[in-house]
Amino acid sequence: QYSSQDPFIQEISQIYTTLGYHPEYDHSTGISDANPLVGAGIHMVNLSDSGENAHSVDERISIENLSTLASLVGKMINGLTKN
Repeated sequence: QYSSQDPFIQEISQIYTTLGYHPEYDHSTGISDANPLVGAGIHMVNLSDSGENAHSVDERISIENLSTLASLVGKMINGLTKN
């Protein structure tokens, strides 16, 4: 779990803010592909796509949300690799 004041989280938050979003911080537990990476000391965040019926045969996401998420991930990669 990271503090909202962690430099990595602050950097991600700045990217969100620049794109006009308001970051929300939440802590949850569970199984994620990110867990082994976090265990190895690699900073990770999980992003929500605001989809419906996650992990079911009826799972869905809007094209608009998918496009927004793709744009956000691209900006995060570009922003984080400049440092």
